[in-house]
Amino acid sequence: MRLSAFYAATFLVTGIQLPFWPIWLASRGLTAREIGVLLAAAIWVKVLATPAIGALADKTGGHRVLMGVLAAAALAACAGLLIGWLWAEGVLAEILLFWQGRLLLARLGPIGLMVLGGAAGILRWSLAGALTWLPFIAALQLLHAFTFGASHLGAMHYLSRAVPPSAAASAQSLYAALSSGLGSGLVMGIAGALYSGFGGGAYSFMAVLSAAGLVGAVALRWATDRRNRRLSLPV
Repeated sequence: MRLSAFYAATFLVTGIQLPFWPIWLASRGLTAREIGVLLAAAIWVKVLATPAIGALADKTGGHRVLMGVLAAAALAACAGLLIGWLWAEGVLAEILLFWQGRLLLARLGPIGLMVLGGAAGILRWSLAGALTWLPFIAALQLLHAFTFGASHLGAMHYLSRAVPPSAAASAQSLYAALSSGLGSGLVMGIAGALYSGFGGGAYSFMAVLSAAGLVGAVALRWATDRRNRRLSLPV
């Protein structure tokens, strides 16, 4: 329950910012291309800041205090921004998955969760640009529980098993820097141009990225199984 409450509070603030920040920027006269570049610039900060914060957490041992300070700063910065119902729905679905995630984890394992996330991403983004009826869009938004929730949960559990506790925060911050920092920064930088040129068809690009993630997760499972078989061989 505490973990669920933490994620609910964290993504409430994020959910306020992401749906309406680009709309506000557009109202100020920025083009779709300029908005994409501006959003990418903010994400790129994570590439340097997130690993540094993770290293600081490991060095000081004050993980909870540091998270509290960062959360308070984020809340103060975003306190003045509304929330979208569809975004809130996706966050709620994600929280429910985290709450009951142990059942999926026990059945699929960490890599299986990442495979599930990639497959759900292909379905979600292949249909997102084609659907216009609100009930269909609302149903599709529930897949956020898998496209992000299952993928993230699988990655965290994989890291917890593959990395020693003394380097856990550094490993998690590096994962965040590469995925939500470097990866999202690169994608966001061209998202505005894609949307400007293709409209809803730009979602097909996201489906391709999900397919790449699925292939990567399958390759990771193959490499892990191969390593485990090699380690189990008699010496």
